[in-house]
Amino acid sequence: MIQEVTESLEAFLKQPGLPSPLGNADIQFDRPTDPYSITQTTVNLFLFEVKENLELRSNEPVHRRVGNQSFVDPPPYRAECDYLVTAWPVGGNDLAKQEHQLLGQALQLFAATPEIGRAHV
Repeated sequence: MIQEVTESLEAFLKQPGLPSPLGNADIQFDRPTDPYSITQTTVNLFLFEVKENLELRSNEPVHRRVGNQSFVDPPPYRAECDYLVTAWPVGGNDLAKQEHQLLGQALQLFAATPEIGRAHV
C-alpha cells in the first residue's frame, strides 16, 4: 500500500507542464541525513509517520456481489501518511530563496489538488 502512495506522489510531482524549477527537480524519498548530498535540484518527501485515519474509520462491512455470489469483506483500513517535504536547490545565487520557491510551488500544487487522480497511480 505505501509503495503505491510513493509511486503516485512521484508521478504527481513529475507530471508534464509543471513550472521550473519544480518541473525540472529530481524527486526523492530519502531519510534526511547530515550531510545530504545531491547533484541536482531535488524535492525530497520523507515519510515520517503512518497511522490510522480515525475520522474515516468505519465498522460497517463491505458487501459486494460477483455474479451469483455475495461476499462480505471487513471495512477498509484508512491510513494517513505524513511526509516531511524539503527542497534542495543546486547552483545559483541565494539558495534560501530558491528553496522557498520550490517549496511554494510544491505547496501550491498539493493545495490545488486535494485528491491525486488515477492518472498518477
